[in-house]
Amino acid sequence: MKKTIELLDVCYPDYFTGYHRPVLAIPVYNNMTFTELADSIQEEMNYNWDYLTNGSNGYTKTEFLIIDEYVNKLRTDPVYKDSALFIGEELEYNEQGEDSIYAYFALCRLNTKYGATFLDL
Repeated sequence: MKKTIELLDVCYPDYFTGYHRPVLAIPVYNNMTFTELADSIQEEMNYNWDYLTNGSNGYTKTEFLIIDEYVNKLRTDPVYKDSALFIGEELEYNEQGEDSIYAYFALCRLNTKYGATFLDL
């Protein structure tokens, strides 16, 4: 099974239940373009490089290439390139990070059994 980067959740930090692997938490807002999302993912990876590559739970070079491929797809694929996110009518970007909504991404394997898809441990 090939690993992919998957969106785990889009929510306030208090509601995120976590994941057993390193997670990229990206602040998002209404009308954020997918190019801006890609830039934010890249910034988060660069900023947290030490944490994301630390120990047995850290990402490998191959896994970083998967994330890089995903980021490039968001920047170049016409389906995403000219599109923007819609999160909800009431949700706005907050510069101070208070009450900000985050998109949580992680590398995982999808496992489909009996018509249901799960994140493989």
